[in-house]
Amino acid sequence: MLIYQQGEIMKVLRKQKSSKECIVCGRDSLSSVRADFYDVEGEMVACIFTPKDHHQSYRNRMHGGMITAILDETLGRAIQWGDKDVWGVTMEITVKFRKPVPLNTELIAVGKIIKETGLAFVGASFIEDSLGNVLATATGKFMKLPPEKITEGGLTDEEWFYDQENPKTDIDIKNANYFDNIKI
Repeated sequence: MLIYQQGEIMKVLRKQKSSKECIVCGRDSLSSVRADFYDVEGEMVACIFTPKDHHQSYRNRMHGGMITAILDETLGRAIQWGDKDVWGVTMEITVKFRKPVPLNTELIAVGKIIKETGLAFVGASFIEDSLGNVLATATGKFMKLPPEKITEGGLTDEEWFYDQENPKTDIDIKNANYFDNIKI
């Protein structure tokens, strides 16, 4: 069982943008987890989310595909830490499901870039509960691409915007030292 649990209150540096229809952060999508993403100290991105009943697989457990989507999005957004205009497209992701991910409970996913080159980056992410239990982990490799290459015509301000709902000033990340042990 993975529990690093030193616990650290991390200062929020900025809230990242949200999307209109994304399955993870979409504000207009009925299927979305409606996750909020924040740049925090230590060059980490924290994702605050609460999976609902329609995100389940077995009773009271989040579906593995949705868990993977959260970890993937958190990894992909880590490259934008510090407001960089860099985007990532997943080339490879490896997920480990460690414990059931509960529904209707606020959870945190955290991601960080481990290695970066001119064309690609590698990152790691995890999901933890309020007790510091690491529920799932991922590592992934991403190709850097501008939005115009990812989506036809790029993203408009209507599709990609700052949502000021639920702003946070700090986030308690129980496993902030998780990335110290990542070997890629």
